[in-house]
Amino acid sequence: MNFTQDEKETHEQPNMHTFITGVNMSKKQGEERFQKYQELHTGDIWMNYKALDSQVEEMEKNIQRVVENQEKDFFLAFKNKMYTISKEMKELKEKASSER
Repeated sequence: MNFTQDEKETHEQPNMHTFITGVNMSKKQGEERFQKYQELHTGDIWMNYKALDSQVEEMEKNIQRVVENQEKDFFLAFKNKMYTISKEMKELKEKASSER
């Protein structure tokens, strides 16, 4: 295998270039390496963020739909219960007035 000088140095001294701000690195080299790192990973982060954001929006829609359905069910049950109570009260009033 033929290595460039930089590859040989990296291979021979792996700990010196492990971090973005490697010990024997000039400011320019550090900035170039950081920029390459950002270019490689920013796209992945952005894609993951968009996917997560999309999932959250979908979840919010689903939750909203469930809440709306539960509200409808609750009000229908409430309405039915109030009708039953009203009917029972009317029957009790008629019974009370007939006993007088």
